[in-house]
Amino acid sequence: MSYALMVDSADDSRALYDRVTSAVGKPYAWARYLGNGRVGATPITADEAKFLFGNGVKIPIIYNNVLDADLVNGYQGGLASGKQALDLAEAVGVQRGSVLICDIEQGKSVVGWWFAGWTYAVLAAGFVPAVYCSFADYPRYKSIGANTMPEVSQLTWWIAEWYAKTTQYNSGFLPQWNFPNAADKDVFAWQFAGNTMEGAVDLSMISTDAKLWSVAGDYAAGPWDTAVGIGMFDGSDPQGPVTREMFAYLLVARRTQILKLLGLSS
Repeated sequence: MSYALMVDSADDSRALYDRVTSAVGKPYAWARYLGNGRVGATPITADEAKFLFGNGVKIPIIYNNVLDADLVNGYQGGLASGKQALDLAEAVGVQRGSVLICDIEQGKSVVGWWFAGWTYAVLAAGFVPAVYCSFADYPRYKSIGANTMPEVSQLTWWIAEWYAKTTQYNSGFLPQWNFPNAADKDVFAWQFAGNTMEGAVDLSMISTDAKLWSVAGDYAAGPWDTAVGIGMFDGSDPQGPVTREMFAYLLVARRTQILKLLGLSS
């Protein structure tokens, strides 16, 4: 797997672009925020998205408006978070196939089925689902999400584990991919430095693997809300009311498993 430089900023990238590119070169990706969940952050706009895409820079999108109540509301909470993020992404013209990241700051309470709901909502809309968290929280979050549905393995992770006293980045240099458990293939990005360039940007290494920037057609084909059909009856977590549309989608998505359960297929 190969890696390149990503920057993320709380402020409009257009005001920082020349300064950043002259200091570190053109970044492979520039992560920006949706919504106003981060105090002091300027949300990305449609014009800014056009600017970055026009310069050939990928935009991993950070959703930082997630509600604490949704994080502990299981599958339905994950779907709600996904829909909120997707509505904001659509409003500013973020391209399908982009990485959509839910920012879960350190120490938040999250239940495992939230990760399942987030994953399906984002996949079904044609985006790549991801979560940003601290390295301290990552093992626990990953473990409780993995215990819901196998498909959650498609969730990717951006972890923050800063180098001590790393404040500058020299063009052409990336640190070794050597954070704890660096061999973990589910981590697509590592934030190795924060508050660089007098606090203007954070720096990360991000995978350039083509698989990261594409979505399986089975998921991308439908609108986000078709995702509610998958996993309704998996596990013991409450999934909320079952609508006719949810049940119909479940019959299609899990046809083989259902026929086997009914003894109608070997």
